[in-house]
Amino acid sequence: MSFCTPIPAPLRKTLWKLGLIYGTMSLVGLAYGTFGQDARLCLLSLAIGVIGTVKLLGLLDRIQSRRFTTYQGVVLSDKHIPFRSRHTLTILDPEYNEEHIVDVAGRDWFYLGRHYKVYLIRPSGIFDCNEWLPKSLRQPAILLGYELLN
Repeated sequence: MSFCTPIPAPLRKTLWKLGLIYGTMSLVGLAYGTFGQDARLCLLSLAIGVIGTVKLLGLLDRIQSRRFTTYQGVVLSDKHIPFRSRHTLTILDPEYNEEHIVDVAGRDWFYLGRHYKVYLIRPSGIFDCNEWLPKSLRQPAILLGYELLN
């Protein structure tokens, strides 16, 4: 893992958010468990801290080795799928005149007609099975961050 590779600002922001969430959960749980003399809560808080650190380091490794997808272009449509916490994003790349249709997990809203740079990551091990699954069962990409360019 090379630590010399610069990380784009939206991805750095996502890493900081995850680190703060896991760190805060662990510290609050440890403090509450210590003052309340509850050993199970302390162990649970330590487990959350360890699992969060492992997830964060795994994500940092994927970002440092550039195993994420970047789409840059104008958002043509953003169709939300109700009750599934996902949406289908259509991005037109004006430079190559290509249209990208991507299923994205999350509740972020994109404004139509605006120019974005979107950073996505696919969950591990699903590259082959997504092709033969029906569209409703396909695993969506995870939105790491985005930049509004205009």
